[in-house]
Amino acid sequence: MVQVKEDKGSPPRVGEVLRAWGGLERLTLGQAPRERGGLAPRGRVKEANMRIAKGNFLAAARGVLLAPGNGVVRADGHLVMGAGAAKALARAYPHLPRVFGRMARGRPNMGGWYLYGLLVIQVAPGLSTGLFQTKGDWRDRADLSLITYSARRLAEWLRNNPGQEAHLAFPGVGLGGLEEEEVLEVLEPILKDLPTTLYKL
Repeated sequence: MVQVKEDKGSPPRVGEVLRAWGGLERLTLGQAPRERGGLAPRGRVKEANMRIAKGNFLAAARGVLLAPGNGVVRADGHLVMGAGAAKALARAYPHLPRVFGRMARGRPNMGGWYLYGLLVIQVAPGLSTGLFQTKGDWRDRADLSLITYSARRLAEWLRNNPGQEAHLAFPGVGLGGLEEEEVLEVLEPILKDLPTTLYKL
């Protein structure tokens, strides 16, 4: 189980919400239990389709382009996509904050933010875009429990859409405040056998 630090004086955090729902086990979407053991050497994941590449996730011409996202919808109905890879995605596709805001509002409201895990829409034949949720509120650090949930949602999406590949800006690092190694420790057991590329600039 991923350990989550909580602030007793703040609104419920992701880990607290998930535990109230019965813990992450309830959200496994049929995945196998997390495996033990060390990480693959940096730059690749052993015995895996998941890989790490240097470059811009938006350069991929097919599959699903995913930016890390948060769950805050503004008063105008737009999902906050104001920084990092999410901002780059919104610049490339200006209608996305409005569309994703509408989609997010159809998901559970956690009190100030929405829990969706993964949002995906098609923007052209053979090409989709989406958000991989790493935060509840955009002002918070990325949360490993939420990254785990989102990775399971992505795994389910990939299994339901054979032939698709996910192109994901490396989640949780940079503005998310997490280290690559701790994020990979969460992602590898879930996505290692699925066609997923993590992009680092």
